[in-house]
Amino acid sequence: MNLLKPYLITLQEIATNEKAIHVAEVGKQIPFDVKRTYWITPAIPKLEVGNHAHRKLSQVFVAVSGKIEVSLTDVSGNEQSFVLDSSRTGLFVPPMFWKKLIFSPDAILVCLTSHLYEEDDYIKNLSDFFSLGR
Repeated sequence: MNLLKPYLITLQEIATNEKAIHVAEVGKQIPFDVKRTYWITPAIPKLEVGNHAHRKLSQVFVAVSGKIEVSLTDVSGNEQSFVLDSSRTGLFVPPMFWKKLIFSPDAILVCLTSHLYEEDDYIKNLSDFFSLGR
């Protein structure tokens, strides 16, 4: 696992006629010890969240419902785009990637993080973020 670049993760699926269970295990699909989990449910159509980066926090995003368009930019300005539209797929996001997420109206995002919430870990100004790449 490359912990310096974003990549898609295939989650384990256990399916029966009645249900599907999607599994994300630390050390298998999740490349860090999970310290915090949260989820986002949009209250408005085409909700856009993110517009920040983290200095040390890694994340795994999973769209458990709907579709989420994820745009990631590194400090050199290289951009990657991902579409999360299956609960069988996660997206690993390492530190130092500016992120923007756009939600479909029915989307639900679950996020697993490597650290607890720390306000000082956030980079909220895009110019400040790019200046770290010089």
